[in-house]
Amino acid sequence: KGEVLVSMKIFVGEKEADMENDDGMVELSSSRRLLVHVDRAQNLVAMDSNGSSDPYVIVRFGKAQHKTRVVKRTLSPNYQEDFIF
Repeated sequence: KGEVLVSMKIFVGEKEADMENDDGMVELSSSRRLLVHVDRAQNLVAMDSNGSSDPYVIVRFGKAQHKTRVVKRTLSPNYQEDFIF
């Protein structure tokens, strides 16, 4: 439970186009790339006995997968990480 704030952009060659598909399902040709920016998370549920968590985010697109770093002892991590698919 909780919220993760991300943004996505599709890059086509030298140009970029904002992703407008709300369901997140986009087919990309080999000349296009999807950039996913993981900004932050908030209102996460504590999973540790000390009332905190060590959260991370897994981003999947098709068969590809990326994982953010683990942010220790927080329920509101700030990631600022980019992943390209």
